Amino acid sequence: MCENTRAMENLEDKICAFLKRKEAGAPLKALEIAKGVGLKTAKDVNKALYSLQGKGRLQKVGDSPPLWSLGGPSRSAAVNDTPNPTGTPSKHKIKTILKSHTGREGVTVKELARDLNQPSRAVNAQLYDMLSRGEVEKSRLSKDGSFSWKCTDEDGSNNNSKLWRDAPGDSITSTVDESSDSDTSVSTFSWFQKNYSSVKKLGEGGFGSVFIAKKKIDETDYAIKVVEFDKHASREVKALAHFNHPNIVRYFTAWEESSPPQSSESGE
Repeated sequence: MCENTRAMENLEDKICAFLKRKEAGAPLKALEIAKGVGLKTAKDVNKALYSLQGKGRLQKVGDSPPLWSLGGPSRSAAVNDTPNPTGTPSKHKIKTILKSHTGREGVTVKELARDLNQPSRAVNAQLYDMLSRGEVEKSRLSKDGSFSWKCTDEDGSNNNSKLWRDAPGDSITSTVDESSDSDTSVSTFSWFQKNYSSVKKLGEGGFGSVFIAKKKIDETDYAIKVVEFDKHASREVKALAHFNHPNIVRYFTAWEESSPPQSSESGE
């Protein structure tokens, strides 16, 4: 009996070590795990897998077939047991995962997608919706070039990224050359002066300021976002230019323009 127990513990340790090496990837089937630890069939590891689940060392996702990945106290409460059929990750579960990682710079979309068993695109869309409501905030880029996310201190009360959600129409983004000493007032840009009027600043958002302005040709209000153009802002512009989500205003177009020198007082 002791030998059987020891053999089971050894197998469990092998499974955990194998999954730890694979942790960057998606959850695995029992057969894949069996082959990864030198066995042949799913039956060879099923008992150990369920034993590890009972101990809180593994988490199971779905049932047809079940998928397995490492789990623990910081994750198990936040992970979906089954994929969300709507394809929309739960905000509550996202917040639970983010709060379980307090003390870190944040959690990446890739990590959230893995823990939620959801596509990265769906998680990213939900995060930007939560960002627009002031529920989460973006940290600086991580070493691999991706943003990290974390919960705000209080929902919406300590967040300066309340975006252009309430502005009608699409968001038209102007990028400001960061090498210039100009401010970010849209009225200083010739292209804007020619096409828009009735400028009103809505607030700060993301990497710049958001304005509402009326387009002269169709007298329709648009949200204009002016950002200081660097590699971080460039990533956001490129991402949201192709973004399509019912709760997030996408970038309709973008252009790069430097404001005129401060001494210029042309009446045109």
